[in-house]
Amino acid sequence: MDGKQARRTRSSSPLGLLFDHGCDAINTPMSCMSWIATMGLKSQGGWRNDAVVGGVIFSAMFPFYLSTLEEYYTGALVLPICNGPSEGLLLAAATFILTSVKGTDW
Repeated sequence: MDGKQARRTRSSSPLGLLFDHGCDAINTPMSCMSWIATMGLKSQGGWRNDAVVGGVIFSAMFPFYLSTLEEYYTGALVLPICNGPSEGLLLAAATFILTSVKGTDW
């Protein structure tokens, strides 16, 4: 919402865009790590479990980097109706709530 608000009030700048994307680039793997811990995945469970952990992190980072590249080359960030920032946060919150109720064995 911060980028939208900056564009709406015409106070956006290239430095603000860089700072916003930098914070997002740091926040995305941190969110993945908390999601991995919530799902009860551990990286010492063999190569298959390591692949799942890597897949979770990659599945969140890859679209982020592609959308950043798209914005860089086209000059506009166009997100569809069902996008990662909104629905991804809702999915993560639902996972956290479900794990708090049922534990990691669901």
